[in-house]
Amino acid sequence: MALNVYLIYVLQLIVKPNLDVELDYYFELVYNIVTLLLLSMALLNYFYRDNQKSLFLFLGTLCLVFSEVIDIAFIYISQKSILSFLATTLSLVAFYFLFKQSKFINTPRQEDTFIIAD
Repeated sequence: MALNVYLIYVLQLIVKPNLDVELDYYFELVYNIVTLLLLSMALLNYFYRDNQKSLFLFLGTLCLVFSEVIDIAFIYISQKSILSFLATTLSLVAFYFLFKQSKFINTPRQEDTFIIAD
């Protein structure tokens, strides 16, 4: 949670001086919060379920969040083509992982199938 707050703080420090309309700042803030919460939920889901579907979901959201961070660096810091290429590549890899996880069946954890005998 602390890492999410720090990342949002740093991203907003990068974004705020470059925006003219204050409404855009709030849209960017909400978007960053949602993407980082999505990453946290995917990580917790992977810790809880510990199966291949949740792993691919986590890897997809991780690539998507890194893609968005690199995209912010491309838009607001330096418009180098390598940043755009990396962001696009990570987005494509993210959607590949998300597509692959949609093909898997969500299997329960092995511990959930045990019966407790009294």
